[in-house]
Amino acid sequence: MELIINESFYYSPQQLLSYNCLFNFVEGERGNGKTYAFKKFVIDNFIKKGIEFIWLRRYESELDDINKFFDDIKDKYKEKLEVKGKKFYCNDKLMGQAMPLSKGITKKSVPFPNVGFIVYDEFLIDKGNYRYLKNEVKEFLDFYSTIARSRDVRVFFIANSISEINPYHLFFNIVPNGRFTKIKDDVILERTDTVNFRQAMKKTRFGKIINNTAYSRYAIDNEYVNDNKEFIEEKSKTSVNRFNIVYKNIFLGIWIDTKLGKIYVSKKHNKNLPSYCITTDDMKPNYLILKANSNYMKMLKTAYEYGYLYCEDIKVKGYMEEVKKYLAIK
Repeated sequence: MELIINESFYYSPQQLLSYNCLFNFVEGERGNGKTYAFKKFVIDNFIKKGIEFIWLRRYESELDDINKFFDDIKDKYKEKLEVKGKKFYCNDKLMGQAMPLSKGITKKSVPFPNVGFIVYDEFLIDKGNYRYLKNEVKEFLDFYSTIARSRDVRVFFIANSISEINPYHLFFNIVPNGRFTKIKDDVILERTDTVNFRQAMKKTRFGKIINNTAYSRYAIDNEYVNDNKEFIEEKSKTSVNRFNIVYKNIFLGIWIDTKLGKIYVSKKHNKNLPSYCITTDDMKPNYLILKANSNYMKMLKTAYEYGYLYCEDIKVKGYMEEVKKYLAIK
């Protein structure tokens, strides 16, 4: 027998909207209605106020089924909702369009004066074939600037709770703290808290099968599934800062404790020590490029391989995961 979940159990963006932020990140458990809620939000705003929207995905292949966009919601409206190509219509009037971030906007001179919302669906990537775009946050900001120009276009980044370590958290300095985490004045993260939905899901036959598994903690309990909290440790008092790494204008101090046989990575650093850049993008006078055959590089690679490199927190670990890719550490 199928368990029917009350409609009120699903996610609602009303509390998030009350903060009136420009960039809104919504991360939560699978299937709790995040995508549906923002579909309803943009449709309602078009019907009531004529505000158009862009539904953004990372790759064009993720828009292959965009013709089914209204299938789960059109019976809630008396208006005629249609998809033609990658454009959305309401009563034959253009309401919005779907776009892939990977293609950008080829005609940057094309205006979007009626677009008031961008919904970036599934902005976090799970492990698999898909990857974040190179310099993805910059690509998104370029895309946003083209759409918004000098206007305030609100963005809703929505995703399942995949990982705290991602380009957007790193760029905007987002460290989740409770249900709502506000950064500066116009960036906010909501970690959804659909308690009734979680309890209902746990009573389903599937919920019982996955009970007490890592998948359940991700899909139902809203934990970041891909975050490994191993090798996170504050640097020891006896460690010494030997050199620094510079990555995307972030300084990471490399601290060595010869007594404990550990290497620590910390944001604490001595700016007078040698600073090594990962890419030429960070190059400034007196900086050096950290090359794959350098002694420092060999030391870091050995520390990774033998398990004695520690990061002070999950965010520093995120930076080092990016550094590993550039330095070909597997």
